[in-house]
Amino acid sequence: MTRTQRMLLKLLALVLAALAAAAVIRLALNYREARREAAEASALAEEGSAAQARGYTALTYSNGSTTLNFALDDAGKWTWADDPAFPLDDTTVTAILDLLTSLKFQQTLANEEGLESYGLDAPAATVTASGDTASLTLDFGKTTTDGDSYYVMLDGSEETVYIIADTLYKLMCVPIYDMMDLPALPSLTADTIDIISIHGTATTTIRAIRPEEEKDAKAEEGPVTWRSGGANVTDSPAVASLLEELEDLRFIRCVDYKPSDDAANLCGFAEPAVTLSVIYLREGGAEQTLLLTLGGHTLDDTGYYARINEDTAIYQVDSEAVTALLDMAANGL
Repeated sequence: MTRTQRMLLKLLALVLAALAAAAVIRLALNYREARREAAEASALAEEGSAAQARGYTALTYSNGSTTLNFALDDAGKWTWADDPAFPLDDTTVTAILDLLTSLKFQQTLANEEGLESYGLDAPAATVTASGDTASLTLDFGKTTTDGDSYYVMLDGSEETVYIIADTLYKLMCVPIYDMMDLPALPSLTADTIDIISIHGTATTTIRAIRPEEEKDAKAEEGPVTWRSGGANVTDSPAVASLLEELEDLRFIRCVDYKPSDDAANLCGFAEPAVTLSVIYLREGGAEQTLLLTLGGHTLDDTGYYARINEDTAIYQVDSEAVTALLDMAANGL
């Protein structure tokens, strides 16, 4: 074989090797593309099935520090499974279920790097919704680099990893007491209040006198006059401020739904700052009594611990909402 022939054979071998390498690369790319398309198709199928999976009757989730369980009762109302009597405002629960039944994936990834790469080998949080005919589980791994989304795994399948917005996880971090349907205080206005009794360092009683009860009532005093200890206190700024506070008074959150005696004492109820009793008229004319007790300052010093009537739960009122009440309890009129 001549030298020229040997060079041609060598060149041909190099060309064949290059072609073979190109074919291998092309096959690899086709395989990867097929896997990506399959993953996206799977995601769409899962998303569609999730959107159709109505009729959930149970919801359980853990956010990494707290586990909460909810169940749908016979009346079709969501309850906290650990305490069905808890007055649950199910807004957060239904918001979570809405997101689960209409999952929107920001991105779908074929799991080629292993669960560890996404923090899914040991999920930081998990949520499961279930019913008679459907169930759905999401495991949460790490956040994405921007911190606004999470890597998740669907129904335990390790083949595909999804990226979803952090909206769902944020809802899972709402404390149970923030889901409480707080008791509404009655309408306490000049038209409904009969007697206000305030006990603290000082004791003050203020009575509403209607025109028909007071023979010497003057027209300029309006339909109601207020008397304390026989004195007309209708024009007292302190009374006016107190009436404004009572009309707007509300609880802003629950602190402890079932407190122990020790917890109640720590909140100041062994020696309350204020005990307020209001006799008022409900719609229809029935007479009712509201008993409100204020304990001590909250730990963040933004409010006061409060109790209502026979309810043993401890709530919070804003400090600025009870300024006049506290002043009258301390100093009287």
